[in-house]
Amino acid sequence: MARLTVLLIALAALAVPALAQSGGPGKGDSGGDRSSSSEERRSGAPGRACRGRGVEPGTDKFRRCVRKRAQARGRKMGRHPGALRRARRECRERGLERRTQELRKCVRKEVREHRREARERRREAVEECRDKGIQRPSAEFRECVREEVEDRRPDRDDDSD
Repeated sequence: MARLTVLLIALAALAVPALAQSGGPGKGDSGGDRSSSSEERRSGAPGRACRGRGVEPGTDKFRRCVRKRAQARGRKMGRHPGALRRARRECRERGLERRTQELRKCVRKEVREHRREARERRREAVEECRDKGIQRPSAEFRECVREEVEDRRPDRDDDSD
């Protein structure tokens, strides 16, 4: 019995430094500075899935894993879910059926149009701030552009419900 106790104490002594080094039991946000990886935040759910598999953010392996997860979820990186939802709703209102080629074509066209309008708004806002005489690389300039873009954004009454 005494041997068993000594063995358990020795095992515990070995396990404590290993647990302290790994950040604790389980896999979650126990990695300390790893959770602040900007790349991981950008990659969203696919990034969390890859972190759960033990792939470190900031590596090529991580980026490949994220791409694979994103494709498995049926989407590409850099797609804005809100814009897709809005485009899909607009196309459905035109009477297009779900999961048809026409609907997908319409959604692509709508998203492209929304992006073009957003680019145009931003270009006008940048021009307006430059005309006000605010120097370009500054917090004041970014704030000005943000406010100008906000002012130019069309009111969406249908989203307020």
